[in-house]
Amino acid sequence: MMTVLKKMTAPFRIRTLDVRWLDDDTVFNAGLQNVSRYRKDKILRYRFRRDRNLSLGAGLLLDSLLQQYGLREKQMEYEMNEYGKPCFRGFPDIHFNLSHAGIYAVCALGFTALGVDIEPIRPFEREVEGYCMSNAELSFLCRLSGTEQAKAFTHLWTLKESYLKAVGTGLSDEHFPYFEIHSNRITPYYRNCRFYEFSRYDYLLNLCIVQENTVETSFITKVEWLTKL
Repeated sequence: MMTVLKKMTAPFRIRTLDVRWLDDDTVFNAGLQNVSRYRKDKILRYRFRRDRNLSLGAGLLLDSLLQQYGLREKQMEYEMNEYGKPCFRGFPDIHFNLSHAGIYAVCALGFTALGVDIEPIRPFEREVEGYCMSNAELSFLCRLSGTEQAKAFTHLWTLKESYLKAVGTGLSDEHFPYFEIHSNRITPYYRNCRFYEFSRYDYLLNLCIVQENTVETSFITKVEWLTKL
């Protein structure tokens, strides 16, 4: 049976959720009943409640965006590419990506390959995180200091991670250092990319899309269909 997808008003949508409301056990347990077995198993593998809230929040955002297509996340079947990036079996034109950090979960969904990353702005420690930067990027970061350096590092990190997630390779020592960010363009891997950056308090979020298109973004505090619990 073929599913007819509802037309979306924007080819890409991104939603960000403050997951602290999932600290309520009633809300959390209700949310678990509205995600797929795949997502539920992934959530419950986390040891700490904070991480479970973030994973559940990302799943609820994915479900809320899929409803724009007339679909539900709990009805979807997942499959993985060779690097473990998930996609939906039978829906090759639906692309999605999730990220979470601190108190925020993020979901991006659209019609072509995409990747998203959110991170709290944090200091750059060359001994710990320098492996992911090229020599030129390290030189640039080392000329900065304090808040300016922290913002620049988080900017570069989220650009790089969102790009690798968009092309489907994910993070690894094999890929991370071997490309540079120059004025929101990546060389030498992908030239047909477009980045959208958003800031929220002390967080930076970057969305990488393989083709340039309009993006609809929204920051929400609760998933609407659970607000009455």
